[in-house]
Amino acid sequence: MKTYESEKVTLHKSAETVYAEISDFTQLIKVMPPQVSDWKATPDECSFSIQGLPTLSMKMVEKTPPSFVKMTSAGSTPVAFSIEASLEKNDEQSCTIQFVIRADINPMLSMMLDKPLNSFVSKLAEKAAQHYS
Repeated sequence: MKTYESEKVTLHKSAETVYAEISDFTQLIKVMPPQVSDWKATPDECSFSIQGLPTLSMKMVEKTPPSFVKMTSAGSTPVAFSIEASLEKNDEQSCTIQFVIRADINPMLSMMLDKPLNSFVSKLAEKAAQHYS
C-alpha cells in the first residue's frame, strides 16, 4: 500500500462547516482539482474522470464528525484506493485539513503514478485552502 500525503493547510471556516461539505460528494466537487471532470454524485457515491485515467468511482465508508472522512474506490475502478481527510479544529472559525491517498499499486505502476498522485493530493489541499479562505 502506497501513501501520498498533502501538507496540512489552515482553512478559515469551522471544522463543522468544512466537514459538512467534504462528507457529502455532492459538495466535495468544490475542492476537487481542475483535472477532475464528468463529476456525478449522490451524497454517498460519486464517479469522475481525471485526464489520462479511466472513469473512477468512490463511496463514503467512514465519517467521524467533525474530524475525519474516508472514501474508497468502488465498482470496477482499476486500482484500489482510499482518500482520507483529517480535520483539526483550531478555534471556532478555523481548522486544519490534511488529505491522504492510500493506493494498492505494484512497484511498476507506482513509478508511473507517484508524481500524478502526489500532485493530486497536493492540489486537493490547495483547492480547499482557496475555497475556505
